[in-house]
Amino acid sequence: MNRPRRVAVTAPPEPGGRSRTPGARPVPEPVLEPGRAAQARTIRRAQLRRVAVTLTCGAVLLLGLPVLLHAVPGLTGWRVGGLPLGWILVAWVPYPLLAGLAWWHLRGAERVERDDRAARTAREDRGTPVRRNGRAAPAGQDERPGDGPGGLPAPAP
Repeated sequence: MNRPRRVAVTAPPEPGGRSRTPGARPVPEPVLEPGRAAQARTIRRAQLRRVAVTLTCGAVLLLGLPVLLHAVPGLTGWRVGGLPLGWILVAWVPYPLLAGLAWWHLRGAERVERDDRAARTAREDRGTPVRRNGRAAPAGQDERPGDGPGGLPAPAP
């Protein structure tokens, strides 16, 4: 039984058509004015400090409980509600503590941003002109973030 030989069928490239492998286009980095870049670095440093504390506390919690049970073997013999204390400490106790740690971390990160926003608003209220795109706003037309609809910056006139 002779079958015809298989042949790959392709269409010629269409003019203006998409290619199968789109080339990677470099995405330009957003450029912040120096004052805003300094504020961003300050917020980032404060939040990284908070992250370090949170990760350390989480590691102590998750690694410390098994170490505690190994160091004090008498704890595994205790029973609470018919369950071994060691099992309760490893299976139930970490989850509420981790949820509390996550809540503490989130509130701290939000506070850092809120404090920075309040400090920026206080500077603006003192008469320091608000800068947009590296230019000072015209006198009497200071634009503040959140003046537009839905809390967005107001559109340019």
